[in-house]
Amino acid sequence: MVVTKQGRRMFPAPEIILSGLDPNKSYIIFMDIVPVDNAKYKWTKKSWIMHDKNDSCWSSEIFVHPDSPLLGLQWIKKSISFKTLKLTNNSSNSKGNIHLSSMHKYQPRIHVTQTCDMHLINVQPFCTFVFKECQFIAVTAYQNPKITDLKIKYNPFAKGFRDEFNKKVPFKLVRSKKPSTKKRKIDDKLNIKQTLVKRELVPNIEQLTTLSSSEGIELSAEKLIDELTLPGSTSRKNLELLCQPYSNSSPFNLTIAKSSFT
Repeated sequence: MVVTKQGRRMFPAPEIILSGLDPNKSYIIFMDIVPVDNAKYKWTKKSWIMHDKNDSCWSSEIFVHPDSPLLGLQWIKKSISFKTLKLTNNSSNSKGNIHLSSMHKYQPRIHVTQTCDMHLINVQPFCTFVFKECQFIAVTAYQNPKITDLKIKYNPFAKGFRDEFNKKVPFKLVRSKKPSTKKRKIDDKLNIKQTLVKRELVPNIEQLTTLSSSEGIELSAEKLIDELTLPGSTSRKNLELLCQPYSNSSPFNLTIAKSSFT
């Protein structure tokens, strides 16, 4: 169970059903939480072990059920929950809360006394109920990840944590996701554009070669580009790139000689 300076509610909260009470007499029901031992515990990533066997822990106060006192007939008709009980590690904030020491093991106890006067709780005889399965270690933060998962799964106030966990997508699923429709459209446009550039560039190259061979004229690559393309066109830009000096394999870096064909 987590303890805080402001006080943290227990989850799961102790809940009991009583029977055998006198329906016409008043009863007060209260709880206290006592240390199981004087040892301080430590989490070792696998289990809790005793860290210090002689470490004194703080004493606890009692928590009176807010419906007290009630007639026995009223108590036995309903489930009695201590969900409003809060645990704190701040001694100055113990009013209405139970003050505990962190990293110590505790045992909740429920007491029933037949009286209608709050001042007589410690004087009147009472019956005590102890459930050993309710023992817990007080902590300021959960140490065991399995406990954290259980608290998030079953605590109705942890809906935000559950929603955040459900939104997480495994890494493998992220990598195997298909491309989005928007990305596919962009890729299709790029492929179409590249295809059009190739179709526009190849006929111009063939036309340039045919012109220089058939007419037997001496033209530089720049003049041929001016003759065959329009300023600012895609074909012109592509042909100019082909004529750059770094590409020695391009035939447009040299002056085209006159044709030797007759």
